[in-house]
Order: sequence, then structure tokens, then C-alpha cells
Amino acid sequence: ILQAMAFLLQGAGCEVVAARSAEAAQQALAAATRAPDAIVCDYQLHGRWDGDVVIAQLREEFNAEVPALLVTGNTAGGAAEAAARSLG
Repeated sequence: ILQAMAFLLQGAGCEVVAARSAEAAQQALAAATRAPDAIVCDYQLHGRWDGDVVIAQLREEFNAEVPALLVTGNTAGGAAEAAARSLG
């Protein structure tokens, strides 16, 4: 799904930074000179944090309320839905 989303966004003319974990995203964005225009993040990531935490960390790091889309393949709702609502 990561590769497919990156391909789709690149096809639409977006510059994409794709990462499988919070750590990888933070490393990839460490040299960025500006905040991302948007964040698309899976709720269940590899690593120790879920997507909602990663979105909050990136917003804090860039000191910007970056628009974000939290996605999940989990159809049960619950924790993922609550996390998305907490992000605003």
C-alpha cells in the first residue's frame, strides 16, 4: 500500500516522502526546509508508535498544523477512529 500510495501521489505531481515507520519518516524529513503540505499516514505502523502519534510528532516538529489523513485497513473502527478524532 505504501508504494501504491506514493505512486498515485507522484502521478498527481506531488513530491512524496514515503516511510514505513516514525523513525524513517523523521529521518527522511530531517533536512526539510519547510513543513510538508500534507501527511498521509497509516494507523498501524512498523515500530513503536501508531500513526496518530507520528502525525502529532511531525506537526510539533514543524510547528505547523499540517493537514493529515489517517488511514487504516482495520474495519472494526474503535481505536483508529478515536485516534483520528483526537487529531482534529
